[in-house]
Amino acid sequence: MSLPTNSNIKRFQSLFKGRDDVFAVRWEKGGKSGYTPAYQYDLYRRHKMGGGTFQNYPDKTFLPLTDAQIAKHLNGEQLVGIYPLLPDNSSWLLAADFDKENWSEECRTFLKTCADNGVLARMGWRKGWSEMDFPTYLSTIQYVVY
Repeated sequence: MSLPTNSNIKRFQSLFKGRDDVFAVRWEKGGKSGYTPAYQYDLYRRHKMGGGTFQNYPDKTFLPLTDAQIAKHLNGEQLVGIYPLLPDNSSWLLAADFDKENWSEECRTFLKTCADNGVLARMGWRKGWSEMDFPTYLSTIQYVVY
């Protein structure tokens, strides 16, 4: 597998803008799966060896979303999730999942609603997402969606 180029990484960052101080990684265990924040684990190992648990570990530190972490995602080494809600309660994107029988009609309605409200929207296969040219406050996004 070829390494992602800097332009691939920058493209990912332009499409999926979110917090860069934290990201999520996908996990699977016992037939279940989900995403959890990525943490620094070096010191936690010592805490665990002393009988501690992650829940009572006081020094949890998020891993930032770096170019190296995005490269791992693009290489298929890990699945990365972004946190699109920024600390000021704004967001660069809104992802909407349309997967029922009438997903195509619902997606078209969503895209039209976005266009009617001046929100740039793009559609992916069986998914719809909206990418803003500037951070938009959650209250505005909720108005468009609801």
